[in-house]
Amino acid sequence: MLDKINITNIIKDHLNTLKDFRVVKKNGGNFKSAPYYKEDLLLFFALPLLTSILLLYFDLLLNKELANVLITSLSIFAALLFNLLLLIYDVNKKNNIISGDKHTLIGQIYSNISFSIFIAIITIIILIIFFLSSGHIYNQCLEINSNNTTMINNTTMVNAASINTTCLNYSLIATYLFSFTSYYLVVLFILTLFMILKRINLLLWDEIK
Repeated sequence: MLDKINITNIIKDHLNTLKDFRVVKKNGGNFKSAPYYKEDLLLFFALPLLTSILLLYFDLLLNKELANVLITSLSIFAALLFNLLLLIYDVNKKNNIISGDKHTLIGQIYSNISFSIFIAIITIIILIIFFLSSGHIYNQCLEINSNNTTMINNTTMVNAASINTTCLNYSLIATYLFSFTSYYLVVLFILTLFMILKRINLLLWDEIK
C-alpha cells in the first residue's frame, strides 16, 4: 500500500552519488561494493550537525517569523527543482547518444535533485507543524483564572503563579527539537543545492566545449 509513496530509492540513489565513482567504474557500474568518500560524508552529514549545534548553543532558536520565511523560500526552491528535474529528463531524452560518464553525471544530478525536493518537502512539513503549534502550546501553558489575574489600566496581567513552568519547559524542549531538525535539514538542503549546481556546471561546460 505504501509503495506509491516509498522514497527509499530516492535516498539510496542520492547516497550512491557520494561514493567513489572510480571504484564504481572499475566494477562495471556496481555501487554496492564502492566505498563512500569520507570527505563527502563529513561535509553532508557532520557539517549540518555541527552548524545546528552551534546555532542552538548561541540560542538562535526557531520562531514563527523565521519559520514563515523558510517555508516560503523552500516552497519556491521546491517548485524550481521540479522544473529542473523535468529539464534534465528532457535533455537526457533528446540526446540519444550519450557517453557513459555523461550519462552517469545526468543520473547523479537527477538523484540529487529528487533528494533535494524530498528534503524540502519534509522540512516544510516540520516548519508548518511548528508554525501552527508554537502559539497553541504556549497558550496551553498559561493557566489563567480570576484568582491569578490582575487588572491594571484595564489590561489583564497574568501573575507568575498562573504560569505552568513544567509545561513551559516541555515547550522549550520542543522548540529546541524543532530548531535542531529544521536547521539540520536546511543546511543539508543548501549543501545539496551547491552539489547540483557544480554538476550542472560540469555538464553544461562539457556541452559548450
